[in-house]
Amino acid sequence: MVENVVKAISARQAVATVNEWLVSYVGDRFFGGAATLDARSDLWLVPILYNYPKEGPLGTVGEISVNCLTGELSAHPSVEEIKRRTEDLYRAKRGEDPSILPARN
Repeated sequence: MVENVVKAISARQAVATVNEWLVSYVGDRFFGGAATLDARSDLWLVPILYNYPKEGPLGTVGEISVNCLTGELSAHPSVEEIKRRTEDLYRAKRGEDPSILPARN
Protein backbone atom coordinates (compact mmCIF):
# COMPACT_ATOMS: atom_id res chain seq x y z
CA MET A 1 0.00 0.00 0.00
CA VAL A 2 3.01 2.32 -0.17
CA GLU A 3 1.79 3.75 -3.48
CA ASN A 4 -1.26 5.19 -1.69
CA VAL A 5 0.76 7.18 0.85
CA VAL A 6 -0.11 10.85 0.79
CA LYS A 7 2.59 13.40 1.51
CA ALA A 8 1.99 14.17 5.17
CA ILE A 9 4.18 17.26 5.37
CA SER A 10 3.46 20.34 3.24
CA ALA A 11 6.15 22.61 1.82
CA ARG A 12 5.13 25.24 4.36
CA GLN A 13 5.57 22.77 7.24
CA ALA A 14 8.97 21.72 5.90
CA VAL A 15 10.14 25.35 5.82
CA ALA A 16 8.81 25.90 9.35
CA THR A 17 10.78 22.87 10.56
CA VAL A 18 13.93 24.20 8.89
CA ASN A 19 13.41 27.67 10.38
CA GLU A 20 13.03 26.20 13.86
CA TRP A 21 16.28 24.26 13.48
CA LEU A 22 18.14 27.27 12.06
CA VAL A 23 17.07 29.59 14.89
CA SER A 24 17.89 26.95 17.50
CA TYR A 25 21.32 25.96 16.20
CA VAL A 26 22.67 28.53 13.73
CA GLY A 27 21.15 31.93 14.47
CA ASP A 28 18.32 34.28 13.67
CA ARG A 29 19.86 35.67 10.47
CA PHE A 30 19.08 32.46 8.59
CA PHE A 31 15.79 31.23 7.16
CA GLY A 32 14.43 28.57 4.86
CA GLY A 33 13.58 29.51 1.30
CA ALA A 34 10.93 27.96 -0.95
CA ALA A 35 10.84 24.17 -0.58
CA THR A 36 10.96 21.93 -3.64
CA LEU A 37 9.86 18.32 -3.59
CA ASP A 38 12.23 15.58 -4.70
CA ALA A 39 9.60 12.91 -5.39
CA ARG A 40 12.20 10.19 -6.01
CA SER A 41 13.54 10.43 -2.47
CA ASP A 42 10.39 11.75 -0.73
CA LEU A 43 12.30 14.78 0.54
CA TRP A 44 11.55 18.47 0.68
CA LEU A 45 14.70 20.38 -0.27
CA VAL A 46 14.84 23.72 1.52
CA PRO A 47 17.57 26.25 0.72
CA ILE A 48 19.21 28.03 3.67
CA LEU A 49 19.18 31.78 3.05
CA TYR A 50 21.34 34.30 4.89
CA ASN A 51 19.70 37.61 5.77
CA TYR A 52 21.96 40.51 6.72
CA PRO A 53 20.49 43.47 8.66
CA LYS A 54 19.76 46.55 6.56
CA GLU A 55 20.74 44.66 3.38
CA GLY A 56 18.21 41.84 3.23
CA PRO A 57 18.85 38.34 1.90
CA LEU A 58 22.41 37.93 0.61
CA GLY A 59 22.09 34.44 -0.84
CA THR A 60 22.00 30.71 -0.27
CA VAL A 61 24.48 29.09 2.12
CA GLY A 62 23.28 25.50 2.03
CA GLU A 63 20.30 23.19 1.84
CA ILE A 64 18.37 21.10 4.33
CA SER A 65 16.41 17.97 3.42
CA VAL A 66 13.15 17.24 5.24
CA ASN A 67 11.42 13.86 5.03
CA CYS A 68 8.05 14.60 3.48
CA LEU A 69 6.38 11.71 5.31
CA THR A 70 7.70 12.23 8.84
CA GLY A 71 8.73 15.90 8.85
CA GLU A 72 12.14 15.02 10.30
CA LEU A 73 15.36 16.58 9.04
CA SER A 74 17.12 14.07 6.81
CA ALA A 75 20.33 15.94 6.05
CA HIS A 76 21.88 19.34 6.66
CA PRO A 77 25.32 20.91 6.58
CA SER A 78 27.10 21.28 9.89
CA VAL A 79 26.73 24.56 11.78
CA GLU A 80 30.43 25.23 11.16
CA GLU A 81 29.99 24.68 7.40
CA ILE A 82 26.97 27.02 7.27
CA LYS A 83 28.94 29.72 9.08
CA ARG A 84 31.96 29.26 6.79
CA ARG A 85 29.78 29.56 3.70
CA THR A 86 28.08 32.60 5.21
CA GLU A 87 31.37 34.36 5.79
CA ASP A 88 32.52 33.53 2.26
CA LEU A 89 29.24 34.83 0.83
CA TYR A 90 29.45 38.04 2.84
CA ARG A 91 33.03 38.66 1.76
CA ALA A 92 32.16 37.96 -1.89
CA LYS A 93 29.23 40.39 -1.75
CA ARG A 94 31.62 43.05 -0.41
CA GLY A 95 33.98 42.40 -3.29
CA GLU A 96 36.67 40.78 -1.17
CA ASP A 97 38.59 37.78 -2.45
CA PRO A 98 38.39 35.13 0.32
CA SER A 99 41.54 33.40 -0.98
CA ILE A 100 43.77 36.39 -0.06
CA LEU A 101 42.28 37.21 3.32
CA PRO A 102 43.82 36.14 6.63
CA ALA A 103 42.79 32.74 7.91
CA ARG A 104 39.72 32.65 10.15
CA ASN A 105 39.96 31.31 13.69
